[in-house]
Amino acid sequence: MQQLIQIVYRCNPKAGAVGQITWAPGPPSKVTESWQEWVRLCFQPILLPHLISGFQSAQAQTLRELCRAAAGLDAQLSPAERVRSLNAGAALLFQKPPRGDRVQERFAAEVCAGSVPGHFATLFVLRAAGFSVPLRTALLAYLLQELFSGGCPGVSVERSMDLALPAVNAALGNDSIHAKGGAPRYG
Repeated sequence: MQQLIQIVYRCNPKAGAVGQITWAPGPPSKVTESWQEWVRLCFQPILLPHLISGFQSAQAQTLRELCRAAAGLDAQLSPAERVRSLNAGAALLFQKPPRGDRVQERFAAEVCAGSVPGHFATLFVLRAAGFSVPLRTALLAYLLQELFSGGCPGVSVERSMDLALPAVNAALGNDSIHAKGGAPRYG
């Protein structure tokens, strides 16, 4: 878990200052139920495919595909998720990119020009790819960031991560991801 926390802070140096992203838990007694619902309704069908395609686009340095994926994500989020995601993305927008990573600079310029939305998920995975974080590790780090940003109690973090792992493993077990030039599964 400590290594994932380090990856979170590498991809998002202000990880502790980001408010809720897309997961907005209800009362503390409902954290587990809220997380399971978010994994089923938002993460698995919307964010997970976006994170994977964004990661692949960032690795291939294809800005056009990354922008297309960001616009697609924007259309799929609920209004509340959209606002939280864009607000959290603003914290990542002006972070110094990894050395030699021109894709992040070009994507940030597109966001600043208003051509594409700067969602947190897109910027997070773009930074993860720029730092050569393996895909699976980037996905798990993203989940951890959502948990921490949502205010998940420390005692519930591992259990919550375990609840989301089947979705990640199923997506990474899909051979079409790797046939499209995707990243290695494990890292």
